[in-house]
Amino acid sequence: MKMKYFSISLISVILLFLSSTAKAQVNSAYSRFGVGDLELTYSAKRDGMGVVGIAIPDYDFINVDNPATLVGLKMTRFSTGIVWGGNLQNYNNSSKFYGNADFNGFTLGFPISSTNGVGAAFGIVPVTRISYNIKVPHASQDTVLNTYYTNYSGSGGISKVFISASYKLPFDLSLGAAFNYYFGKLKYSSALDFKDNSSLNSSYTNSISTQGLGTTVGILTPNFAEIFNSDKISDFRIGASMDYVGKLSADSMVTGDASVGLDTLSDGSFKIKIPYRLSFGASMVYNKNYVFSAEYMYQPWGNFTYKGYSSNDLRTFNRFDLGFEYKPEKGYEKTFWEQVQYRAGLSIETTQYIVDGQGINQYSIYGGFSIPLSFVNSLDIGLQLSTRGTNRNDLIKENFFQLDVGVNLGELWFIRAENQ
Repeated sequence: MKMKYFSISLISVILLFLSSTAKAQVNSAYSRFGVGDLELTYSAKRDGMGVVGIAIPDYDFINVDNPATLVGLKMTRFSTGIVWGGNLQNYNNSSKFYGNADFNGFTLGFPISSTNGVGAAFGIVPVTRISYNIKVPHASQDTVLNTYYTNYSGSGGISKVFISASYKLPFDLSLGAAFNYYFGKLKYSSALDFKDNSSLNSSYTNSISTQGLGTTVGILTPNFAEIFNSDKISDFRIGASMDYVGKLSADSMVTGDASVGLDTLSDGSFKIKIPYRLSFGASMVYNKNYVFSAEYMYQPWGNFTYKGYSSNDLRTFNRFDLGFEYKPEKGYEKTFWEQVQYRAGLSIETTQYIVDGQGINQYSIYGGFSIPLSFVNSLDIGLQLSTRGTNRNDLIKENFFQLDVGVNLGELWFIRAENQ
């Protein structure tokens, strides 16, 4: 018993240590638009199943996107993890690879009343991320200066702290709501680099601090399995949720660095409008152990505004997901391999980006599994393989992978044994 908890403790410490030391992010030129790439996954389990879960009342998973699914929690659960990723970019017949590692945040959830379907959760998860570094060469007509470069770079992103709860109404209809606090720092830089005359070098950096409030509301239907009149289908549900952010408050600090000196000034306060997001899904449990789910996500990024101005490089975001999970029945008499869970999924996405009139689409496949650490704890692995963009119109095509590793810890991790 002591060895079991020592193993869980060791894995948790290693994950947290690595997350605190690895903060680089995958380089993507498209993340310079809006507030960056959308972070739709925050756990290895969710990533391995194609980033679905809106309509799954899972007893051992905390779903941030639909708080109504918290009615399924049977015990206190804590999850955290890190993600490794790589991005192979193709542009103008040349390729370059970028790697990364980062923290996935954490979630903690617990049931309050099983009879009334009351569950609660809180945590910190990423919402968007910016990471790009672009170097553009220029051929000077001046024989003294020769070639010089313009460097564009960006980093940072937005995260949220959430507190959520669920409640079961009559007829087994479940509702959920979350209070969200958004915060983050966005950093955009540009620099002129003269290789033959460094005295002419200059740089410009705009650092933006953001914060704001938002909410998530969700609904989960009763079990409609009876409409199929089949002994094989034991659960069928439909779920939906809405994320509302509104306008984030932002403060900007501009720094200029040139041969004449360093100058820093405040660019003042303003608002950043993040559009709402709608998610719809359906899930089915077949033969008790096989979970199938389909989802659709919509977010009109054409309504995004920065200082009151919209962007021609943003459009409506649409995403279609299919997910599958094999979830064997648990039992102390089961062998190790009989308790391993397997997952797979795929998604088609019209991203929020539209560059020079060309829409940027993304196609992904997913896979993953969970290794039991004990009867209620697991080590989760999730893998995503994606392709995004195109080489047409001198744009960048990206082929990237993402490997999520996380721990999902149950009630025994938190409850202190009673004194004998």
